[in-house]
Order: sequence, then structure tokens, then C-alpha cells
Amino acid sequence: MTVGEPIITVNDLRHTYLRGSPLEVEALKGVNLEVYRGEALGIIGRTGAGKSTTVQHFNGLIRPREKGKVIVFGQDMADPNIDVRGIRQKVGLVFQYPEAQLFERLVGDDVAFGPRKMGLSQAEISERVRWAMNSVGLPFEEFKDRFTFSLSGGEMRKAAIAGVLALRPEVMVLDESTSGLDPRGRKDVLSLIRKGHDEENLTIVFISTNMDDLATLVDRIYVIHDGRTVLSGATREVFAQPEVLRGYGLGVPQITEVMHGLKGRGLPVDERCVSVSQAEEQVWKILSS
Repeated sequence: MTVGEPIITVNDLRHTYLRGSPLEVEALKGVNLEVYRGEALGIIGRTGAGKSTTVQHFNGLIRPREKGKVIVFGQDMADPNIDVRGIRQKVGLVFQYPEAQLFERLVGDDVAFGPRKMGLSQAEISERVRWAMNSVGLPFEEFKDRFTFSLSGGEMRKAAIAGVLALRPEVMVLDESTSGLDPRGRKDVLSLIRKGHDEENLTIVFISTNMDDLATLVDRIYVIHDGRTVLSGATREVFAQPEVLRGYGLGVPQITEVMHGLKGRGLPVDERCVSVSQAEEQVWKILSS
């Protein structure tokens, strides 16, 4: 879904950590991407490619200091007078291990932290916390007075996401946020991300190294390699180039791998399939004929 003007634009973005020191690292060397309202966008790349550095520019955790521009909701993130607080209310960032963001003693207090900082009334804070906790599968009445660090790993991940949802952001950026979870926990988190996108019209930016997760969740993909944007397009079109992706140290969804194998054996299948349902349709056509 790429309707209208992008709400986030990154143009030739460069960033160097520890510039001028012996430990200087050039992390971004020319990243270009656009995020459109209401879409689910994926960003992939090997560890150290620059994915996290890129998205931290979206809400001002890192500000553009070198060449390149980042425009978020019409505001230039390099402008020293920009309302960063306002941007962070619109763009929520969930880190790789978001449970590290938890620090309040009780779950309800942790989810309420952001809305309190916004200066909302107690009634509005309570409404947001209740809605956010219920949305992620942590029933408010059951979990609000639980000790935060007594939760399971999956529950802590959900509590951290609820804390971001309570800000009512327009964009949610998830940086490897299913990493380290068991299969059920990962499935639960992916389900609530889809729910936020489908029911709350959240714009999703999803970073992951799990190609199967990406295939079921996102509409478009950007590939970042060595600090540069090297490939972009619709999910099916990007995953239809397995050899190109392997050249960047990446894979494709398992279903896509199978379909390419069938195509290589001379079967008339569409190797761009990324889901089981798409593959079933292709196999059924062959069997029917």
C-alpha cells in the first residue's frame, strides 16, 4: 500500500559512530527508503548492515548530522528546533529485546509511564493502559498489579509492546522484536502486530531476519547491505530473487525455496509464492491439469 505522500522519507542518509576517534565506524553510507501511511513495511539485512541505525532516526534517537535527510510527518529531523517529543508520540520504537525497557515494579505502572509523561489526565491514562494491555493479550484486571519481572519472557515482550501502544502512535517500528522467543511466543507477538495493523490502522515497520515472518506480515521490503539500500520492492518480487539475496547473505521463506526447487525441475509453478496458501494453489493447478 503506497497511497499518497510518504509519512517518513529517508534520502541518502549517512551516519558515522564515534566520528574523529580511533573507533570511528561508518554505519550508514547512503540509505534511501519511504514509509507510507497504513502499510506494513519490512527491512532486512545482515547483522551490522545498518538497519537499527536507520530506524533510530525515525523518532529522533539519532539525529541526522552528516549528509542525507530524514523527513518524518513533514518535519526535518535535522532541525534543532523540531518537536522531538511530538515525533516520539507518533513513532513508537520497540527494540530487539523490549523487555529491557521495563523498569516499573508493577505491569500497569510500566504501561502507564509514557502516557503519564504526556501529561494526560488520570482517566485518559487508565483508558489507554486498559486498552493497550487488553490489545496485547494481557487482560488489564488480571495483569495490572502483577510484578513486572515475574512475567514470562513472552508476557514481558507483550508488556513492553503495550507500553508503546499506550502512546497511541501512528507508526510502530519493531526492531527484531520476535527475536529470542519460543515458537508460541513469536506467533503471539506476530498476531498482535497484525491486529494492530489490520484493526487499528497502525503503520508497521518490521525488521527481522526471519524471512517466513516477513512473508506473512509485510507488503514491501527494503534490503540494506553495508550501510546502503541495495534492493526494494513488493514482498513477492524481492523474495523472487533468491540468488541476489544470497549475495547479500540473506535467505528466502521456506515456501519460496520449495517453489524455486519445483520450478528448477521443470514444473510450471510461480516461484514468487511466499505463503502456504499461495503454494497450495500452485500445486493444486498442477495436479488438476
